[in-house]
Amino acid sequence: MKKSTTIIRKKYPLDSSASIHLASLKKEYSNTFRFSATLSEAVNPDILQKAFDNIAGRFPTIVAGIKSGFFNYYITPVDKAPTVKQDEACLKTMTRKEIRECAIQVLYSEKEIAVETFHALTDGNGGTIFLSTLVAEYISLCHGVTVEYSDKIFDPKEPVKECELVDDYISYSGTSKNETDKQTVYQIPGDTEPESKNTIISKTYKIQDLLDTARSYGVSLTTFLTAVMADSILQLQKKRPSQKKNTVKILVSANLRKKFESSTLYNFSLYALPHIMPREKDYNFKEILQHFSTQLKKQLSAEYLQNTFTMNTKYMNWWLFKILPLPVKHAILKFVYHRYGERNSCISVSNLGEVSFPKEIKPYIDKISCILTPRRNAPYNCGLISYNGRLHINISRKGKGCGLEEIFYNKLEALLVI
Repeated sequence: MKKSTTIIRKKYPLDSSASIHLASLKKEYSNTFRFSATLSEAVNPDILQKAFDNIAGRFPTIVAGIKSGFFNYYITPVDKAPTVKQDEACLKTMTRKEIRECAIQVLYSEKEIAVETFHALTDGNGGTIFLSTLVAEYISLCHGVTVEYSDKIFDPKEPVKECELVDDYISYSGTSKNETDKQTVYQIPGDTEPESKNTIISKTYKIQDLLDTARSYGVSLTTFLTAVMADSILQLQKKRPSQKKNTVKILVSANLRKKFESSTLYNFSLYALPHIMPREKDYNFKEILQHFSTQLKKQLSAEYLQNTFTMNTKYMNWWLFKILPLPVKHAILKFVYHRYGERNSCISVSNLGEVSFPKEIKPYIDKISCILTPRRNAPYNCGLISYNGRLHINISRKGKGCGLEEIFYNKLEALLVI
């Protein structure tokens, strides 16, 4: 992989997956995600601003706005880092103007530093690197700590690398594709009105307890937690006998960098879609685990993932599509999103893995969190992230919800081996 440095350009193309996030935009919805660090001391906004100023140039495709041209959207790095803001509302919808000017925000509250990012700029990998670099720079400024830089915490003075600015969906695109699944998927009931507020229901567990439980069933931690979510949705569906027994399908995010060599800060993630079909039989939890384990092993294989993003990349980079004016492309993508976007699954379960810091910085950080915006046409989403031996689960809900989070947490805690 090429590691040469590059000069910051005035604009960059979007990656092959990014335009769909712009097509999903509504006045009351933007597909944003939030990473935050809870510190052991009060946040100093002035020092946070300086830290943001110091690292902004190291992330030209993340500290940036998204503008429209005649044929395509493009990313424009900011000339100056935006002002850090006091945190008032978790995952407040970004306006089109904010996205044009800078589609990332740095927020603070008493002891928390948060970064909210529009998904067209980057994925969870880019989000964690940016937050980690920002927090490391902040603590370095506050306490004079010498930071040990790595591929997870960038040196703000280091030039940008070409390999960070590559659309690796194209780099690794193959020749075959997977067939499209056309099952009717159960839609979780709840409040999706525009004025409804987001609520975050969080719980923290010891990773070792969760791993021991997953291993007792002979499955991975991701498989175990996804099966618990599916079983919870199945229980929710049973409480409403008037509703059809549609397929229960979970969208499980996958970081493609774990399968393909990549250092890109663009989006380079995909998903698996394990499912059960309650019309066929009344599944118990062990049967759900077995089905999900088999499906996830297949769908998270490098070959299967490559076939899936090959199909997406092929259409986005088809010569005829590329020469269409942007308003026509936008209309097509908007139709595709409405027809296939969130209707292919009940909920997303995104496990961002473990975040770590050097020993000099670690004492100042109590907790790392990841929160996803509730989906546009569904009231729930679920983000997971690990730090310092603990897994933090954040279920985001729009409006009053339907009790899914209570069912999930109760079920999980009843299964734990402690």
